[in-house]
Amino acid sequence: MPYWLQIVVGIAVPAIALFSALITYQQWRVGQRTLTHHLFDRRWRVYTATHDVLVAHLTGDDEDQNQAGSEFARRKVDALFLFPPTVVAFVQETHEAVFALRASERALKKSQNKDEALAAQVDCREKTSVLRALHVRLPGVFRASLDLTK
Repeated sequence: MPYWLQIVVGIAVPAIALFSALITYQQWRVGQRTLTHHLFDRRWRVYTATHDVLVAHLTGDDEDQNQAGSEFARRKVDALFLFPPTVVAFVQETHEAVFALRASERALKKSQNKDEALAAQVDCREKTSVLRALHVRLPGVFRASLDLTK
């Protein structure tokens, strides 16, 4: 083998190995970003379901409430695996507040006399104010988990 060919082969082999290592590193970074984006998408669905259930119970009709409630129930299970305990606790608190409001609304519909109706209306207003407070806290609770700048 000629001397110049030995030099070319001697330089080409490490260059190819270095180029392969660079490509491998780039693929690893793309994989990490893809994983982060997939995780974001799943977390975003939980966030939107939580937002939608709060808004539906604050402003929507029965059909909107039922639809948002069923979507929220499905996404609530995902929250256990996708979020830290603080967010999971917030989602559980939201679930309990929505359930309490719906119970108060049913009691209002079933009230037999004026006193029961008045007590049920006051209870519904209190439960609605709890939902409003949760709606205000919602972005702050989810912000760290949905941050893609890391």
